[in-house]
Amino acid sequence: MTQKAMTSMATAQKAMMVDQTVCDLTKLIKIGQNNSIKLKSVVQSQERLEVMLIEQNGYIATIMSKLEKLDILNIISTEVKVKGGKGKRKNKEEFYQSGKLCSALLHANHVKKGYYIRRLKKSL
Repeated sequence: MTQKAMTSMATAQKAMMVDQTVCDLTKLIKIGQNNSIKLKSVVQSQERLEVMLIEQNGYIATIMSKLEKLDILNIISTEVKVKGGKGKRKNKEEFYQSGKLCSALLHANHVKKGYYIRRLKKSL
């Protein structure tokens, strides 16, 4: 090969490399643009949420103060003495909140089941 042919091939290869580099750069630029658009929408959503949060902080504070007042009144009204076998002081809500209600229902169901089984046996 002659020197001219070699230089023309080298320039052609360099041109192809430049074209490939330009193609890669355009792909990267498109990816960057898409990412910036997504980030812009995320930032706008975050700003809207912050504004809503600031607006609702006042509402939340007033509701919380009302709930605290109601909670104090509710605690005072629910503490009732229930005379038991040993005169223990019980809270009505304690029965429902703990597992006592669930265990009482299960026990009642078990007793009822036993009753029906005994009744069936007697009838046979």
